[in-house]
Amino acid sequence: MAHEISTELWSWSASDLAAAIREGRVSSVEVTQALLERIDQVNPALNALVDLQPQRALNAAAAADRARTADEDLGPLHGVPISIKDNVDERGLHNSGGVVDERRQPAAEDAPVVRNLLDAGAVSLARSNVPAFSLRWFSENDVYGRTLNPWSPAHTPGGSSGGAATAVATGMVPLAHGNDIGGSVRYPAHVCGVMGLRPTVGRIPSWVPTNAAPGIPPSPLLMSVEGVLARTTDDLALGLRAMSRPDLRDPACVPVPFQRADPLPAGTALGIVRGGEGAPVSGEHHRALDRAEGALRAAGFIVEEVDVPQLAEAHRLWLLLLYEDLRGLLPVIRETGGEAINHSIDHGYAVLSEMWGTPDLSTYLFGHIRRSALIAEMQQLLSRYPVLVMPGSGVETPQHGADLEATSAAALMAGQWPNSAPALLGLPGLTTPTGLDAGLPTGVQLLGGRFAESSLFDVAEAL
Repeated sequence: MAHEISTELWSWSASDLAAAIREGRVSSVEVTQALLERIDQVNPALNALVDLQPQRALNAAAAADRARTADEDLGPLHGVPISIKDNVDERGLHNSGGVVDERRQPAAEDAPVVRNLLDAGAVSLARSNVPAFSLRWFSENDVYGRTLNPWSPAHTPGGSSGGAATAVATGMVPLAHGNDIGGSVRYPAHVCGVMGLRPTVGRIPSWVPTNAAPGIPPSPLLMSVEGVLARTTDDLALGLRAMSRPDLRDPACVPVPFQRADPLPAGTALGIVRGGEGAPVSGEHHRALDRAEGALRAAGFIVEEVDVPQLAEAHRLWLLLLYEDLRGLLPVIRETGGEAINHSIDHGYAVLSEMWGTPDLSTYLFGHIRRSALIAEMQQLLSRYPVLVMPGSGVETPQHGADLEATSAAALMAGQWPNSAPALLGLPGLTTPTGLDAGLPTGVQLLGGRFAESSLFDVAEAL
């Protein structure tokens, strides 16, 4: 889509900016300056971006402009400013992870996902805020403070990529890096009214040099992904293509670069999931599903309601496996994470105990064995319905601190099954907006089979 050059370059999509820069209709320096001005306008009130590096970004933008005029090969994100989540390594900058640690040194090298984005031509503008250890559905920490939801300062912007979601929603960046082990890309995108993609495990390398020495526990290895937040489907696809270059230091990484497949044919059947036992869904999410169903039928899809009890079971297994693997990190969390993350973790373990008692090794091994069976069952279902349409969450958007009180924490944990289940299964998920309900964004999540991100984009475009 072509635009006339305007002073509101901050409102353009990443795809439009990349095309305009490539064609010389606008310079990367102009775009970077426009976004820095936008950040000056809105970030002080929202606290989404931290460790801003304006001169570093302008220098990189100037280098991008020189490369274009020198007729060098240009990557898909050439000259486009982005943000990097503050829990991965970026050479020369501190990777705080939302944790106060005076001993932490600037990263000596880029994490593979950062290197992939920079090699694709992106200009790193700032880091995006996170909760301590990226382990809450809220984005605040003792280093940089609290990030606000741009639609309501009382409500969470989501976590752990809450800074990224707020930045994209308000035009501070057109595209943001995030990562996701239980909804950390999809949920912030959902509550901030933008789009968030969690790719298939292994599509994008998740290895982080500073975290590599002790090794990676099983759950993060099997569930955690790098992802992308943006305002358009084209931008999600652009970001995925740029990020999906393999780095085999990541034990889960597979060399499967992303390319759009042929579109889903007219009359394709989609499944719509409205919850069930162990999978609560509140009213605004039912209304969002209704809107999505109407739009998809109008676009020529067949939409059939399906019962998928595997998702509730996957949520239970996610809690078991992730929280058991977190036990090795608890001493560090207790010492350095701060009061909020410790309260939140305590409530998570209380829910774990209510569901599973005191898990032993046999229970833990059962969880991994059952996980593999669930993946097979879900892949079989997804051969019939290439995309499942699910709630973006099962509970209304909480206010800040809802995970710090036992009752509301338990309700929030139960209602996040749409975010935890895809993570447990290692499947791709995409959250996309459907409008507003009581002044807050609503949306749905699209779930696909392994390496079937292209089908998610097809359905998201119809919405």
